[in-house]
Formats: sequence, structure tokens, C-alpha cells
Amino acid sequence: METKILSIIDFKTSLWTGGSTTQLFIYPENASLHQRDFLFRLSSAVVEAETSVFTSLLGISRKLMVLEGEMELVHQGHHRKQLKSMEIDMFEGDWFTKSFGKCTDFNFMYQNIKENLIKPLIINQGDKLDITLDLPHSDFVFLYLFSGRCSIICLGKRVLIQAGEMLMLKNPDFLLTLSLWAEFYSKAVFVQVAI
Repeated sequence: METKILSIIDFKTSLWTGGSTTQLFIYPENASLHQRDFLFRLSSAVVEAETSVFTSLLGISRKLMVLEGEMELVHQGHHRKQLKSMEIDMFEGDWFTKSFGKCTDFNFMYQNIKENLIKPLIINQGDKLDITLDLPHSDFVFLYLFSGRCSIICLGKRVLIQAGEMLMLKNPDFLLTLSLWAEFYSKAVFVQVAI
């Protein structure tokens, strides 16, 4: 199993019409959003425009979680959803989608993968949280810490993860348990991917 802490030096930030977006991870690592040749991509965006239209991404499925603020997503001809902090919406990339509201969000885009899971984690200061893997045969596990600071025990080793950093585990053991201790009130996103 490969373990790595990814930080700002590993991320790529770019501007878009509604604000800025930071690519946290893309697989394969030589793929690009522009070429649409990735299997999955993790990113976080700061939405500064009150109203914006999402870029059409044919063949790409999306899960979007609001990390801070609020957003309403309107998918023309499908559904609309009001998202508060740590709430998720799922939709297809080729739907005509408009967003209303300013926020910071977490985006999971994917295509042609077996399974995936994304869930929010909120840990109060001083609390401990044990996380077990819900998907068998996961190829990747990610823990993106949006705010706070946590100590993580993984296979007997302790690592410290700060706000804005992401723990990546490649080829983890299904029986693996991650133990998190929040040194401060912390908000995180937990993602599992089976390709």
C-alpha cells in the first residue's frame, strides 16, 4: 500500500468564469480535464459568482459536496437541489446545470470505473473517529481535510494532516481502519474508488 500526504505543491489551481478551481488529484496522473481522458478527478472550487453555468462534460458523472456556504443546483429537465454545508448532489456532466449561491465545494468526476463512495466527515475537537472501508477492492482511498487539523493512525503509523491537505492511500487493504483524532473542529471528505 502506498501512502502519501498531498498538499498545495501537488495541486493545480486555475480560474474559471465563476471563481477558481483546484485540482487535487486526477487518474491517470498524466490525464487532463481538457482531454476528458481521466477515469476520475478530485477538485475543490471557490464559487464567487452568484449565478454560474456548469461546463458540459459528456460522458462524465459528477458528485458535488458543498464544504462551506450554500448552493442551489438546477439541472434543467431533471431535478434541483439546495445544498448546505456537507450535503451532496449527484448528476451527469452533460445535463444543463446552473448554480445559484456562493460557496466552496468538493467535486468528484468519474467515468468507466467500477464503484465509488463519497461521504462527509465532521469531527468535534478532541473526538476520535474510526473509519473502515465500505467498498471491497478499493484501489484508492482519499481523505481531504477542508478545515481543522487531525492526527491519523494508519497501520500503526501516526501522521498529521492540516487543513487543505489530502491523505491518499493506493491499493489499501480492505480490513484497514483509519483512526482520526481531531485537534480542532474538523470538516473532511472521505472518498473510495474502485477502478
